[in-house]
Amino acid sequence: MSDEAEQLRQTRMAILERRMLETTASDLRHRQIFELLPTATLVLNAEGMVIDGNLAAAHLLGVEIRFLVGKPLVVFLRSDQHSRFYTHRQQVLEGRDGKAISELILHRRDGEEFPIRLESVHFPERAGNRCLLSVLTDLREHRRAEQALAAARRSVEEMAKAKGALMDNMTHELRTPLNGIIGMLRLLVENLKSPEHLDLAQTALNATSSLTSLVDDVLDFSRLESGYSALEQVPLSIRALAEDALAAIASQANQKDLQLILTVDRQVPERLTGDPSRLRQVLINLLGNAVKFTVKGFISLEITLESPTGDIPTLVMAIRDSGPGIPADRQNRIFERFEQGDSSLTRSHGGSGLGLALVREILRLMHGRTQVESAVGFGTCFTLRIPTRIIEGPGPIPVIARTGDGSWILCENRELTRRSLIAGLERYHLKVVPTLTWTESLFAAGPRSTILAASHLVPDEALEDLRLVLYGPQTRPRLILTPLLPSRLERLVRERCAQPG
Repeated sequence: MSDEAEQLRQTRMAILERRMLETTASDLRHRQIFELLPTATLVLNAEGMVIDGNLAAAHLLGVEIRFLVGKPLVVFLRSDQHSRFYTHRQQVLEGRDGKAISELILHRRDGEEFPIRLESVHFPERAGNRCLLSVLTDLREHRRAEQALAAARRSVEEMAKAKGALMDNMTHELRTPLNGIIGMLRLLVENLKSPEHLDLAQTALNATSSLTSLVDDVLDFSRLESGYSALEQVPLSIRALAEDALAAIASQANQKDLQLILTVDRQVPERLTGDPSRLRQVLINLLGNAVKFTVKGFISLEITLESPTGDIPTLVMAIRDSGPGIPADRQNRIFERFEQGDSSLTRSHGGSGLGLALVREILRLMHGRTQVESAVGFGTCFTLRIPTRIIEGPGPIPVIARTGDGSWILCENRELTRRSLIAGLERYHLKVVPTLTWTESLFAAGPRSTILAASHLVPDEALEDLRLVLYGPQTRPRLILTPLLPSRLERLVRERCAQPG
């Protein structure tokens, strides 16, 4: 029986020795891994004393390991950093998460100082003592990278400013002689009698005008792309702005016999905030493209307001045309530089391909967006959505028909334009008599009437007898000529109705 007990005792001792050896081997492997970690790692007790550390930590702190253990960590920190470390230690030991991250300034024995990131977690030892397992990260490279990035950013900003200043100077230096050339060529066109010489001068004028437009687009796009251009936020009348934009392209539309239609929703207030010059540029670019590529039919500008009572009202402008349309595979590319809906059209219609790219950049500055809907053969619609702000105050001056027994005679034979004009005039409670020919208009007009007529319907001899008269006593019908659509309709109505008599 004693032999069996002795054998059992020896077996237990063997198992214990094997476990101790295994534990020792495991601890040794863990110790080797800890010392060879490339990350500076320390074990601190609850008082902040270093009780263990690896080679990377000793190298970072500038001492040997034997001089590291037993030292409080604060001796390796700049004096003004001690309180921050104590707060860090307290957060680890008593905080809910049991961890903390701080940025401190290290002070090495050789006098060098640099920033480090200290990341610590609560690390209870087997004996139950509270400890901190801390990882130290050298932030010198990070700081150098930040400084290099800041320097690069400043350099880019300075280059952008220099580029913007150069663009401004080039705009002045290039446009001044070009404007002079255009002025002289216009004088030549007006005064030359020889058909051959007139044709040469007109060709030179057209080419110079195209060059001026190209120079403007290139310089303007460069200025916008560099971020040098700033937007204004001033009160504006979107109605007047739309009228000016339509007036700018009315002559070209008249040459093609295109109908121009302007519709402004009643919810659109008289005064909004925005950059009038940039908005006008966007409208003229889009309307100009519509005129350029539309052979027959119409071009319309519809203006509405989304969320008029919300925090951020949105101005919505839709430019529609009855042109050839844009292929679906090119609709996402037309806002890129030097892109057009159909590259073959560049030769026949001209253009730099920068117009829509300018629109995109301007809308980006306005925090707006654009949407294009198009189908080949069915025209195109560009919809712009631009956040704005409504300016509270009096709206437009109410127009009261003070024309006595006079009436407004509308001479327009195109249905879409006629309907648009009638709707615009009836907003002011005016008596409108629509006619289709000049003869009908004269028959319907009285001495106190105002004839609003499309220019292509008015014969030359009538222009000699009836002139545009807006002021003074009226003894015969007044004539207002419209190139397709009177884009200044509301202004003319106010001027006409505000007159005495």
